[in-house]
Amino acid sequence: MPQITDKSAYILHVRNYGDNSKIADVLTPDFGKLSLLIKGVKKNHKKVGFVQPFLPLIISWGGRGELKTNSSIDPAGPPLMLKGDRLYCGLYINELTLRLVRPNDYNPELFELYHNTLQQLPFGSLEPLLRCYEKHILDLLGHGLILNKDVFGVEIDSAKIYEYSIESGARPVERCGDAMVVSGGDLLLLKSEEFESANDLRGVKNFMRSVLNCYLGNKPLKSRELFT
Repeated sequence: MPQITDKSAYILHVRNYGDNSKIADVLTPDFGKLSLLIKGVKKNHKKVGFVQPFLPLIISWGGRGELKTNSSIDPAGPPLMLKGDRLYCGLYINELTLRLVRPNDYNPELFELYHNTLQQLPFGSLEPLLRCYEKHILDLLGHGLILNKDVFGVEIDSAKIYEYSIESGARPVERCGDAMVVSGGDLLLLKSEEFESANDLRGVKNFMRSVLNCYLGNKPLKSRELFT
């Protein structure tokens, strides 16, 4: 691959590599998720400050393999100053994005969703923000949820209980079983995204966790442990 220069990016995750380098998993609008080898980090105090999450970046890289080599990295704006639950939510968004997005599967809309969600983290209502991000990242990755009608084409009834399948959607049931079960009210709430008027989002949260687990597999998200 020829040298790619001056592209927008965010770091999702970073880990040490050798004595003086780091490998960063980054999200870009035009090239999707990439792994970059960033050399000379520990000896360059200026560069150390740039290799962190929640900081908009302009980066350049080259290389033909899966691991690209970073050639420049500069901030494109100030970092987000997140603390407490807002920091935990940012780490959750990063880990979820890292796990769901496949390498080199570029999607400019996904990058915009990620960027806009981060910008709301310092002041937005956290639970609605997370539920919207979970819903929309699934949409953009081709895993959109059917929230308005059941498997028979009938409008979702807020008073009914449904068994939900990620392959086919919602099927009305008489009582709860071992399958993924959700109320019609929670499906409609997730569809409308009118979360601010809701008294209780636990049902929507539990439903989205069950849906995401279908795509995340048996390896749980480490960032979820921060909320317990």
